[in-house]
Amino acid sequence: MGKGFDKFRGILRQQGLENFFSASCFGLYLDLLEETSARFQMTMVSELLKRRIICDRKDEVWINYCGMPVCFGMKEFAIVTGLRCHPCEPLPTVVLTKPAWTPKAAKKAKGSKAKNDVSLVDLVGKSYIQKKLLEDLESKTFSKKHKEALCLVWFVHSVLWARDINNNIPLGLIKLAEDYDAFNNYSWGFKSFRLTVEYLMKELKPTGKTLNLYGFPWAFMPFLTSGIK
Repeated sequence: MGKGFDKFRGILRQQGLENFFSASCFGLYLDLLEETSARFQMTMVSELLKRRIICDRKDEVWINYCGMPVCFGMKEFAIVTGLRCHPCEPLPTVVLTKPAWTPKAAKKAKGSKAKNDVSLVDLVGKSYIQKKLLEDLESKTFSKKHKEALCLVWFVHSVLWARDINNNIPLGLIKLAEDYDAFNNYSWGFKSFRLTVEYLMKELKPTGKTLNLYGFPWAFMPFLTSGIK
């Protein structure tokens, strides 16, 4: 899924987090080949989207392929991604009542137990972006416990729910990542699918105009291989 994911996997190995991530609900993605020549075929995706069939349902994309209607819906998304896609509760609501405990303060804490006892939400604060997250994964000021949560957050924010990388990471996502069992049982594919379809269904721009596809549009790629023959 690009150089960003390859860098992420390198950080997992460097920080001794590979086994942890492999055992999580996203572990299957580590089986993907590294540094392949695969690229997102935007031109082919664009041509397919030009054949969309107008449909009242907002949770499915129908394509007219050689006169045959082909559906890209929740079922297809679940099969391709291997993610839970049933409706789920919203992320936990988090309200910060005190300033974030900065990494500098964490570094001064006496012993790793003191660092572990600090909530990750309090540690990173509300203005937390992807670039800062990767830096913290490689830093020495965060405990392994916090880094385990951060690697889960990175995958959701940067791959499954991908949007502008400069957007703040939802505090509810960070909070949920601190509860490993609850995180693994969460339906990550549900919102990912909805977000992906939202952008796939956007009106195509005139030639020369850029249309960004957010969410997890890589799941749409089987239409270009085994999905349509």
